[in-house]
Amino acid sequence: MMSNLFNPILAQWFKGLNVPVPPVDCERCTLAGLEPAQAQRWARYKCCTFQPYVANFYCGAMLEAGLSPFRDRAIFQAIGVVATRAFRGFNSATPEADKGDANLCTFFNREERNCGIRDFRPGECGLYFCGPGSAAREQLAQQALHLESGIAQMALAHFGYSPRAICVQLEHLNAPSEGLVSLSRPEAEEIYRFSWAWLQRLDRSEVLSWTSFTGKTGL
Repeated sequence: MMSNLFNPILAQWFKGLNVPVPPVDCERCTLAGLEPAQAQRWARYKCCTFQPYVANFYCGAMLEAGLSPFRDRAIFQAIGVVATRAFRGFNSATPEADKGDANLCTFFNREERNCGIRDFRPGECGLYFCGPGSAAREQLAQQALHLESGIAQMALAHFGYSPRAICVQLEHLNAPSEGLVSLSRPEAEEIYRFSWAWLQRLDRSEVLSWTSFTGKTGL
């Protein structure tokens, strides 16, 4: 169950915790089984019509694996990859029933019609489901997001970012400004690789000592 809900990196932090929601099957589409009318949508783009936050350490892990986190419709900041303000606005203004290729996540593999970064996909992606039981899934997704952003913040602190600079990064994550631009790729890559290398040196108890699963994160 855990491997279907979370990527391998995130799963280790949730190991042993009570996970109150069942996994969904993206390959055959659980929703299409419940609502046959959704089968065509599943075949085209599944539920990937949004842009998730991809934490800096995930980006570092992707680089190590030979995958690029640098994609269109996304901004590369120290805290990770975030959607552009324009894409967020476009997605919010598009009714769910009208979403299509233009709303697809930048990491969606359009040729194979599935997630292009499945082993590194954020918690909100593995937990997203627009069918019954979505409230419980949303609560767990928020816990995963808090954990991901908490680890990303701590990585930046160890990289040398000040508390104020980290707060600015959180503002970029929560509400990117219209004029926000990406870091240069060499600068972003340095931070991403550092964040992943730093995280790999930690054990689970150390992470859980400063990050809770109650919806709170901090430095």
